[in-house]
Amino acid sequence: MFQISQGQTSPNDWKDYSSLGIYVDVDTSACGFTQTPHYLVTIEGSSHHWCVNGVNAIYQPSPTGFRVYLRWTDDDGHYGNYNPLRASFAKGKNWYLRWTAIQSCPCPGSRVLSEESSSDSAE
Repeated sequence: MFQISQGQTSPNDWKDYSSLGIYVDVDTSACGFTQTPHYLVTIEGSSHHWCVNGVNAIYQPSPTGFRVYLRWTDDDGHYGNYNPLRASFAKGKNWYLRWTAIQSCPCPGSRVLSEESSSDSAE
């Protein structure tokens, strides 16, 4: 049995982080998780963002939320040194995060079948 919740941030949620990147804090407290769930994140918006690093990196995960940092990466591996990413740019491009949280819940009386036992029962 699983508890699954989904949501999205707003383009207005982006904040500047240092001089090189941006971040967004995602609040999942309304979901009522009792343990830190498995978080999945994608970035959405009105423009390309193929040179942005960090969207799949979840920081400070907890039952009530997490943070995602983003910054540019150029072809030479420079992380925003020549082209810092600012919150105003992300807001202007309508970037937001779409997230999914999954927490497994114990089911009394359930058991996990191994491949051997499931193939035996199929005969």
